Amino acid sequence: MRILVVTPYYLPDGGPSASLFAMLCEQLVCRGNDVTVIAGVPHYPSGRVPPSYRGRRVRREIRNRVHILRVPVPSLDRSRLPLRLLQFLSFQLGASWAGRQCAYDVLLVSNPALHAGLAFAALGPWRGKPAIFSVHDVYPDAGVDLGVFRHKAVIAAVAGLERFCLKRAASVRILSESFAAPLEKLGVPRSKLTLIYDWVDTDLIRPLPRHNAFSREHGLDDRYVVLYAGNIGLSQ
Repeated sequence: MRILVVTPYYLPDGGPSASLFAMLCEQLVCRGNDVTVIAGVPHYPSGRVPPSYRGRRVRREIRNRVHILRVPVPSLDRSRLPLRLLQFLSFQLGASWAGRQCAYDVLLVSNPALHAGLAFAALGPWRGKPAIFSVHDVYPDAGVDLGVFRHKAVIAAVAGLERFCLKRAASVRILSESFAAPLEKLGVPRSKLTLIYDWVDTDLIRPLPRHNAFSREHGLDDRYVVLYAGNIGLSQ
């Protein structure tokens, strides 16, 4: 099967989604699929694009047999919301343009639609291709809870973009059962939702002996230890 994946972040970007999508795409290739990824040039989490990736052209790479089209985005400070939105818009326009000549059977796009809604529409329903919308956070709820979306018009616009993609997706992937209820409120029938948990390299991340060099060095052998292993960003 020929699979086209649209995601703003892909290795060597930071953040969990870049690594998760790289593992997914590489395993899909190992299973005999032809995978092409449209991603932004490396810029996450700072928003700064390395000098070697700056410019206006789409860059082509092959990484572990995955074909990657790198879309240019402006190098800027992501901490400022208007500039972040400019990066989102640049990626959407670039991804829609880069995918116009790709040959594929199915499209996989990561949410939010604020990131990739235009590419979803242009490369999915508008081309008559089945599209899978992978939901990693429920919008606009996530932005409202963080205080990023404060105005009713903005909240309504973000919700409208999400509904557009959710309604037209052939299938909606969720990573937690808790996503089902709010998505149903957005009009997604339960039958369209597919629960697929995020994945991990179990050869790399695996249980090891409780007592080890680290626990001895830090005096933890006789302590009850609580560990948070994950991203520590604004939402966390």
